[in-house]
This record gives sequence, structure tokens and C-alpha cells, in this order.
Amino acid sequence: AVADYLVSLSDRPDHRRATVDVRAVELVREYLAAHATEQTPASTLEKIAGADRFTITRHFRWAFGTSPDRYRTMRRLELAQAAIESGQSLVQVAAEAGFADQSHMTRQFKRTYGLTPTRWRALTAASSTERLETIGELRQSHG
Repeated sequence: AVADYLVSLSDRPDHRRATVDVRAVELVREYLAAHATEQTPASTLEKIAGADRFTITRHFRWAFGTSPDRYRTMRRLELAQAAIESGQSLVQVAAEAGFADQSHMTRQFKRTYGLTPTRWRALTAASSTERLETIGELRQSHG
């Protein structure tokens, strides 16, 4: 961030950004999205992108505003949210979403959303109940 700022202050254009291999980072992103629940070795991403792990990370961050690892974590959290809404146990959700354990999922969830999976479940269940009650009230008033 500091380097980018300093470059922006100079009269020289930032040539580094012009060299992002868009196709390579798209392939990495597609792979991570399709395999979010798996641990992906850096060597696998290097083969997919045809570049070293440091170049992949730098280009991925320039293209998508986040690291490949954080991108995968966000896909896991999306899977976890859907599974929590379906009523699965948090231990099962964590395992199926690719987290090391429930504690790992809870830390990531709280870091990202500001609340625990248990609290999020309670809030989404309450809002679902309110929606159902509202629909029921609307049907009664129009019926």
C-alpha cells in the first residue's frame, strides 16, 4: 500500500499493474471457488497459473483486492452460512466447509461478520420466523 502510494506521487506510471496476467488469476480464482473445501498446495496454484506463488498472490490481490487464501476463506464462509441456514450442526458445517474444526470456523466467521455462527443462526432464524408470520398475516387479511 505504501509503495503504491509513493508510485502514485511520482510522475512515472505504475508499470507493475499493467503486467497482471488476468487469465492466470481467473484460473486460480475459478479453481479456488470450485475447491474451496480443500487444502490447496501452493504448487497446485503455481501449475494452474504458470507463475510462482508470490507472483500469483501479488497479481490476485491487484485483480481482486484480496489474497487467494482470503478468497478461499470467504467461499468457505458462504458455504457455512448456507449450511447453517439449513439447520446442520456447527461441527458438521465446519467439517464440510473445509475448516480445521468448529473453533476455526467460529474465529473466521466472527472476524468477517462480527458475530459467531450461533448468534448468526439465531438472528437468521428469527428473521425467517418474522417473514413467515408476516406472510401469514398478509394471507389472513386478504383471505
